Amino acid sequence: MLERRSARSSHPFVALNLFLEAARERLGVATLAVCDELGELIAGVGDAPGFVAGLGLKLDSGECVRADIATWRLAVGERQYLIASAAPSGGRLHLDLGDGVRRILS
Repeated sequence: MLERRSARSSHPFVALNLFLEAARERLGVATLAVCDELGELIAGVGDAPGFVAGLGLKLDSGECVRADIATWRLAVGERQYLIASAAPSGGRLHLDLGDGVRRILS
């Protein structure tokens, strides 16, 4: 089996940042951020991930509308997380992103 990852970590939050950085490059977005349901940044890469996570929560709750941010809410066990993606031409997400975040945080 061919190993696709060149960088890895046994620490979940380091692994999550490495995964997000690879996904950010693959998706061609400026920022990817993962926060919990309270808005605490869990991991993020790119430009101002804390800010993008906060905008993602507002967008997800219907408090604002933004074409440059995409969000995805997912559950991992009892915890809820939000993935936010930002790009000037529109945030993008992919199914593999949610699967990877869930796997790393499980």
